[in-house]
Amino acid sequence: MNSQDSIITISWKPPSDVCSSFTHYSLFASSNGGTFTKIATIPLLMISEYPHKLNNSSTKWQYFIRIFTLCDGLDSLQSTTLDVDVNRPQEIQLDSVSYDLTTQDIVAGWSPNPSVDTKLYKIYNFSSGNGDSIGVTTNTSFTVSPNPAQSFPVVLATLDSCNLSSQLSAPHTPVTLNGFLDSCKRQISLTWDLYRGWDAIDSQVVFVSINNSPFYRYAKVSSSDKDFTYNNLTLGDKLSIFIRSYTEAGDITSSSNQLTFATRKPIVPLDLYLANVTVNNGSIELLFRATSFGDATELVLYRGETPISLDRVFSRLISGPTIDYIYTDPNAASGETRYFYQIEARDRCSSVLASSNISSNILLQSDDLLRHNPYDGWLQG
Repeated sequence: MNSQDSIITISWKPPSDVCSSFTHYSLFASSNGGTFTKIATIPLLMISEYPHKLNNSSTKWQYFIRIFTLCDGLDSLQSTTLDVDVNRPQEIQLDSVSYDLTTQDIVAGWSPNPSVDTKLYKIYNFSSGNGDSIGVTTNTSFTVSPNPAQSFPVVLATLDSCNLSSQLSAPHTPVTLNGFLDSCKRQISLTWDLYRGWDAIDSQVVFVSINNSPFYRYAKVSSSDKDFTYNNLTLGDKLSIFIRSYTEAGDITSSSNQLTFATRKPIVPLDLYLANVTVNNGSIELLFRATSFGDATELVLYRGETPISLDRVFSRLISGPTIDYIYTDPNAASGETRYFYQIEARDRCSSVLASSNISSNILLQSDDLLRHNPYDGWLQG
């Protein structure tokens, strides 16, 4: 049977006509167990098939053919009855369409069709709304799109031994997860579209793997959430994330694609050192150096009258491989106050990568005696 044009083709093997007395074939048909009626007279012996166009919605047809001859005193021979069942397979629904956690292929899965006559399953890309075939299988799962996978609506049909097709299932589309890493905030922002195809989503769960460890349930979100922020990022870790959606019954799930974020630890400056604080012509002059700046983009100078309370007084961007910096403090009263200084190296996020030693100027005071404070800041005295 051709399900496209509703034509049943009946075929037979012509008999031998040893006495050349063949006159014609008569083809009879019955619909839904009714009376057999003749539907065709075929006058030629060599004809071996006949197309029968179905004009109504009958679901079961029976046929037999009668051969009329005058050979040996016989006026006819009759074939056995052929039953043709035009019942289509039962329509079934996809269980889910999901990314495979190991391969990242998109795989569709479903339960077996309970129809007795089930030959195979046909899977379609439903992006166009018409259904473009992407494959057939006798199994109850099918790789819809290999890695790197492309997500699209998937529908399913069941075919029987006559290639009659069931109605198409409802389209299913898996969750496609997107994410953005903000290394300054130490967080990952996730967004996605909800799973489409189920009557209802019960819940969604964020799964996380750190440094290739097994995935674990990190957070449960509501059935309607489409974004999430991961705040526990440690630079230097490799973090993989996916979203798993659950049906209302809870026994069918679908996993999104995985996102992997490989980070590195910040590279800190080497030997950030406030080498000297000295008074020169009434001004306080500082010399500081570093052998390598790493990820540092800015140097910040702090000053205070006590080493435990320092305020920011100067900063400059790191523009090259210069190791030694000289800075003259224009606002320091070198003859009146002892000041403490410290240098910080900060990265583009303004995070402190390294801090220097704390050094101070020498304040010389004179009354009856010449007195001064000891110099602070050298690594060795």
